[in-house]
Amino acid sequence: VFTARGAYLHVGAIIGSVMVGNVFFVIIPNQKIVVADLVAGRTPDPALGAAAKQRSLHNNYMTLPVLFIMISHHYPMTHGAERPWLVLALLGLTGVAVRHVFNLRHREQSTGRAMAVAAFMALVSVTYVTWEKGNAASAGPASFAEVQPIIARNCVGCHSAKPTHPEFPVAPLGLKLDSYAQAKAAAPRIKAMAVDSEVMPLGNITGMTKDERAKLGAWIAAGAPQ
Repeated sequence: VFTARGAYLHVGAIIGSVMVGNVFFVIIPNQKIVVADLVAGRTPDPALGAAAKQRSLHNNYMTLPVLFIMISHHYPMTHGAERPWLVLALLGLTGVAVRHVFNLRHREQSTGRAMAVAAFMALVSVTYVTWEKGNAASAGPASFAEVQPIIARNCVGCHSAKPTHPEFPVAPLGLKLDSYAQAKAAAPRIKAMAVDSEVMPLGNITGMTKDERAKLGAWIAAGAPQ
C-alpha cells in the first residue's frame, strides 16, 4: 500500500500514538486520582501508580526507535533497502537495547551484558545494511549510453530545459538532465533520490524497475563514465 519511506512514517505514527495514549489515558488520569486522594487525606490505590509506571516504562523503551524513524528520511540506505522492514526491526531492537543500558546505568546497576547485547544488535544492523548496499552495487559498471535511455524515460519528462510533464512548466529545483554533463553533475542527487530511496520518479509514475535503478546505481558507483 505504501512505499517503504511512507511505511516508516506510518510505523512511527503508530508507535507515537501508543505513547500518547499511554500518557493521555493512563498516566495522567491515574496521577490525578492519586493526587486527589492525597489532598482528601485518603490512601491512594497503589495499583494506579503501578499501572502508570508500567506505561511510562513502555514509553521509555519506545523513545529511541521513534527518534530513529523521525530521522530515517535523511538515511535512504535504510528505507531504500531490499528488505526495509527488516532494517527497521533491527534498528528498532538496537534502540531498545541501548535504552535498556541507559536504564540500568540510571539505577546504578551492572550494564556489561546489556552493553554487549546493544553492541551486537548495532553490529548486526550496520552489517546487514552494508551487505545489502554491496549486493545492490554488484550489478557491474554501465556506460552513459546504457543509462541515458533510463534517464530519458524516467527523469527527463520533468527534469529538462523543456519539461513534457503537464504539472511542471520548468524543471523542479532547476535540475536538468538533458545531457551527459548535467547527469554526471547531478549523480549524487540521482543516487539519493532514484536509487537509494526510490522516491523518484514521483509515485513511480513511469514504472521505473529495480533493474533500471540498479543499473543507474552501478553507473554512478563507477564514477558516472561516458
